[in-house]
Amino acid sequence: MPQKLWLPNRRLIEVYNYYRLLLSLSLAIAVTELISTDIVGGRSPELYQTTSYIYLFCALVLTAVLMVLRKVYIWQIITAISIDITFLTILMYASGGIQSGLGNLVIIAVACGNIITTGRFGILLAAIATIATLYMEFYLQLQHSASASGYVRAGLQGLMYFGTSLLIQNITKRIDESESLAKKRAKEIINLEQLNKMIIQRMRTGIIVCSENGTIHLVNEAAKELMPAGDPSSQTFYSSEQLPPLIHQYLSDWRLGLKHQFATYTSLGGHSEVRCSFARLTSHSNEILIFLEDASKLKREAQQLKLASLGRLTASIAHEIRNPLGAISHAAQLLQESEGLDKADLKLSNIIQSHCLRVNRIIENVLQLSRRKVEASDTINLSSWLPVLSQTIKEENKDCEITLTIHQDITAQFVASQLEQVVSNLVNNGLRYSKQNTNKSTIELATDIDKHSGLPYLDVIDDGPGITEAEPHKVFEPFYTTDSTSGTGLGLFISRELCELNQANLEYIKHPNKGSQFRITFVHPEKII
Repeated sequence: MPQKLWLPNRRLIEVYNYYRLLLSLSLAIAVTELISTDIVGGRSPELYQTTSYIYLFCALVLTAVLMVLRKVYIWQIITAISIDITFLTILMYASGGIQSGLGNLVIIAVACGNIITTGRFGILLAAIATIATLYMEFYLQLQHSASASGYVRAGLQGLMYFGTSLLIQNITKRIDESESLAKKRAKEIINLEQLNKMIIQRMRTGIIVCSENGTIHLVNEAAKELMPAGDPSSQTFYSSEQLPPLIHQYLSDWRLGLKHQFATYTSLGGHSEVRCSFARLTSHSNEILIFLEDASKLKREAQQLKLASLGRLTASIAHEIRNPLGAISHAAQLLQESEGLDKADLKLSNIIQSHCLRVNRIIENVLQLSRRKVEASDTINLSSWLPVLSQTIKEENKDCEITLTIHQDITAQFVASQLEQVVSNLVNNGLRYSKQNTNKSTIELATDIDKHSGLPYLDVIDDGPGITEAEPHKVFEPFYTTDSTSGTGLGLFISRELCELNQANLEYIKHPNKGSQFRITFVHPEKII
């Protein structure tokens, strides 16, 4: 089966066809009255004229045929160039032989053939040209008794053909190798660029590349989720070409050296605190890299330090507090068993006993919080997990009513036991306050995806009296409670600490129609904690 040419050589074939056409036209015009010269056709003008016209006609035919063909084979190229060599050799004979200088045109034909073809096919063209030249010189000797030195010139001309062939092949080989290497490198660069883009897009750290005036060149999905809250441009950031005003202001301050490199703000939706840092792409570059990082990791590290300090403190004083507390509680129990105790003293002893139990619960809660360790998070499907928890709570509170509103198949990253403790605490608080306000223990659990941040959340809504405007910032403080008779003021504090330990956020939201609404906003389901 004939060897096919590679696609890049198709362009070379077209270029050579145009060269052949221009050359044959020039050689045909050279014997007209417009250009009269003894260099061409000096020995046999009639033969030169006839051959040049036939060569022009063949050039037209070859150009048309090779341009029409979809697939061009090696043998077609060798045939076409062999025709060129044949006609040029005849024209060289008609002009007086090698000394006419037309042999240089044969060298060009051999060189072009070696550029288009490869290997042994190029050597074949050199051999055809050498044989044609030697035969032309031999025929010239027979017909005109030319000098015998013509054979030497013909031999040297043949060596030039072979030398040109080898030289062109070597150059072409190096060019092809360089081109192949360049294509390979270009492909590797493209693959690397695609890999970098994929990595950047999948990073949970927000990346923005912009110019010094705030024009955005690149932004990943995480950065779109960490835009500033309350910024109107953040809503249309997906199609915007400029930084949001707040980040642009931070960038201007950083460039002027007015502020520290790190700046913080609340993210879109108000679910997390974002740390914004800046760096130049290179030391002399005008492009600036902006990193938007969720500060939950730093919070978690601070949380661990806080828990460690709290653990050391509570471990050192718990034993000292529990000993006298146990003695007081025991004395109160003995006092209650006294037969001669009047009602006033019995009431006092009950107060002592209840407050001893309350202090003991406070110690237990603080010890529990201080012993908390970071555990591997679980992937929890809230759609199936919440009904099971609700059933458990209903078994503990026979008269309670729990309404579930599950909008989507929500998945959360959280330690299962810790999430159960947080939700149970919020539900029990809600049931207690709902009963105080409406005489019914009712609660609503709702899950959904935040449309701005794309993060899953769980709402716990009760029918209690709600929280006054002055209290929302206090409810998460330790030992703060609105129920001084049974509350310790540590339930919401511990719940928030557990949420932060799992990179989640617990916040109070004012409900327009009901009592209190507490929202747990979970970390992104695909983020590895």
